[in-house]
Amino acid sequence: MKKLLTKITTVLLVMAVVFTSTASALTATFSYSSAVEKNLFSTAKLKDYVKPTTPSFDSSKSSGYVTTTKTRISYLKKMVKSNDYMSMFFKESLEDTPVVFFTGEDMSGATDWQSACQVLASSDKINVFYQAQLHGNEPAAGEGALYFLQRIADDEEYAAYLAEHMNICIVPCANPDAATINSRESSDGLNVNRDNLILESEYTVLLHNLYAAIMPEVVLDSHECMSNLQVSPKATSDFFTDVYLTGTSSLNIDSRINDWSSVLRDSGMKGCKNAGLRVSIYDSEITAVNSTVSRTYYGLYGSVSILIESMGINMGKNHFERRVYSHYKAVDSILRTVIKNKEEIIQDVADVRNGLIEQGKSYDSDNRFALEQGVSGKKYSTVTRDIFSAKTGGKINTTNYRVRWHDKVVRSRSLPTAYVISKKAKNAGQAVEKLHASGIEYFELEKGSKIKVSQFSGDGKSATIIKSKTLTFSKGAYVIPMDQAGAKVIAACLEPDVAETLEYEGTFVQAGLLEAKYIYRYTLSNPREKMLEMTVGYEPLVAEPSSEQLPTETTIESTVPAN
Repeated sequence: MKKLLTKITTVLLVMAVVFTSTASALTATFSYSSAVEKNLFSTAKLKDYVKPTTPSFDSSKSSGYVTTTKTRISYLKKMVKSNDYMSMFFKESLEDTPVVFFTGEDMSGATDWQSACQVLASSDKINVFYQAQLHGNEPAAGEGALYFLQRIADDEEYAAYLAEHMNICIVPCANPDAATINSRESSDGLNVNRDNLILESEYTVLLHNLYAAIMPEVVLDSHECMSNLQVSPKATSDFFTDVYLTGTSSLNIDSRINDWSSVLRDSGMKGCKNAGLRVSIYDSEITAVNSTVSRTYYGLYGSVSILIESMGINMGKNHFERRVYSHYKAVDSILRTVIKNKEEIIQDVADVRNGLIEQGKSYDSDNRFALEQGVSGKKYSTVTRDIFSAKTGGKINTTNYRVRWHDKVVRSRSLPTAYVISKKAKNAGQAVEKLHASGIEYFELEKGSKIKVSQFSGDGKSATIIKSKTLTFSKGAYVIPMDQAGAKVIAACLEPDVAETLEYEGTFVQAGLLEAKYIYRYTLSNPREKMLEMTVGYEPLVAEPSSEQLPTETTIESTVPAN
């Protein structure tokens, strides 16, 4: 993740060496002093610690060896074979990205990833989606996911406990291309964790396909971040944090989701602290409300989403066991809290998603989407953190560290009941295909359809709405109704001028996929019904149609042309 800055300058750059990496070996470009490593990063005093047997810890390999795509898949095949609760599938076009399904449900009929997802989606148990190592230079995140599976495979009682209460879909390495070259970005230069709206990466598409097929209540997103000690080379002390956790805080996410996110964050922190790890809240006002980032994207969809970050970028395999263990302990602690609160979480997530569907059917000027969010400083969390000598690792002091949260809407716009994209737009078909990959429904209007809409004017920095009037769509149009669980995701994509995503070209207008003038807003109630007779593929029914008989996107999406 981006450099993590603290509010106190208590850091020291101890050693930097020339960076080298290959597909299977790492050399640190940054290290702590030997005294700090000995005094603060041993695994000897960690509770519930079991030595990893994952590929990166293969004693027959060199000391810098890290898991490769080949050894990852081989290891997972062994795990699946040894545990009745595990199965593994690949998306046809991504044979380098294994997807592991952990469940006590009957998977005998699952023949591919789609049917495996369907088993989880139809289950009464709470569903968890766990993705790791979106950035390739964060190896402990991916190894932590493998280590989690190791702990399940080696402990029948633990496996049975989890399987009794939940299903888990796990993508241990969500960006194997970047992992192979040990890079934050993929080989094409793309930051996959800023790709959740525009969907340029096939890996993001896979994650969204899985998510939309399962619709999990909880999402875990594992990363590594850069040490503070690489930022302030003249400082003499640091927190030496093992792992950071944070949840969602965007004002576009329902407060019930944000509240549960805080509960799971705090339980993860408590579990890590009790195990002997130093832990804090991941403090990034920059990404906290950015919809291009995974945890915010999933939160918009109604999932309780948690970010896990060990401190490890540029550290090679320094104290790698401890970094890997920190991911396992955070995940384990969070899952145990999920199990204790599963009924309430399932109910609240369902209520939030159903609420979004109902809200989307009728226009309400008070139903708004925050285009820009601010921090007043009045809402914050306080974390007690120890400060240690950067030379010896000895404890110097304890401080209360304040993390501020977004708590005010600077600029907002009411949500329509549908967005309409004119087929005159060059990339109109591509735009709706991207939405569909994220589980969003849409339908098409026939050429010459007339509807009353308001049109956007402007660009990705600033947009306005032209007064509503009846327009004729001579080439037809795509309609994206807002009565669906992904309504906030739709708004994040199609509102042109969302401030928090401007830097990352997140909205379709900011990314250059669409011009604002081709996006329209429809505010009459029930657009699916009102536009029914203009829909491509519509055939009049003899009997009065019931809600179950109305054409849906599923039956008409196949007619979408590729522009």
